[in-house]
Amino acid sequence: MSANLVETKRRIQTVTSTEKITKAMKLVASVKFTHWKKRYDESKPYSLALSEMLSVVLSSLPAKTLSNVRSLLDPVEGKPVLYVVCTSTLGLCGSYNYNLFRYLDPKLSKDDTLLLLGERGERHYQTFPNPKITDYSGLLKGLEAKDVESLLSALLEKYRSGSYSKVVLVYTSYHNSLIQSPTEEVLLPLSLPSATKERAYPASLSPSPIAVLEALLPLTLKAKLNDRLLETSVSEEASRRNAMETATDNADDMLKTLRVDYNKARQEHITQEITEVVAGSRASLEE
Repeated sequence: MSANLVETKRRIQTVTSTEKITKAMKLVASVKFTHWKKRYDESKPYSLALSEMLSVVLSSLPAKTLSNVRSLLDPVEGKPVLYVVCTSTLGLCGSYNYNLFRYLDPKLSKDDTLLLLGERGERHYQTFPNPKITDYSGLLKGLEAKDVESLLSALLEKYRSGSYSKVVLVYTSYHNSLIQSPTEEVLLPLSLPSATKERAYPASLSPSPIAVLEALLPLTLKAKLNDRLLETSVSEEASRRNAMETATDNADDMLKTLRVDYNKARQEHITQEITEVVAGSRASLEE
């Protein structure tokens, strides 16, 4: 009985220590989630303004010119796909990476290339036969504007080389603090938004609509890439916070059960000792 008490007490101490760790990690994840969510929300108005401006420019272009611009943005048929895969570098984020791998793996062909963001992706695809680019695996650790520019330059260079039919970003979309789902979006060729309806007063663009369009396209692509990378960081921290919250709740439930078991065993042990003392007293009196 004493051995059971010692073992139960040791388990209570272990679970209590684990609960402290999961609580601390939940707080850290919450702070990081707030940081990334703020940056993500602040980037949306800029992206929206660019999209609206691009629509205005498209509505100002002649139909023939617009057709030529669109033809430059058509995918190259018969070429492999370059997948930019956003995974986490740190663990303890629940099914965040697993869901992404389960979503992407069936889509891959043997000729497709993987550009991996995050060390978890690098580990998972270590034995995959597909060509892999790991130069940017640490990019999401502390995402800055210069990091987005560097990645975008590399993607544009690879796409313009004609080696790939398209560049697809695979990331985890953020719906709310409880729901995040893997998804994909074509980065290149860049899809143009629909032109706005005819305006009562046509926009005056200088030096020319086509020059403004050529200046807006890289800015729009950079804003889109930046938004998606921020969104995947938000999703990662939300998933990690949820995982740590679940672990903390499970540890709390386990502690309640262990304390009940400990109190029962302790009461039985005390009762047994009292019974032995009483029996010994009776035996000595009878003698």
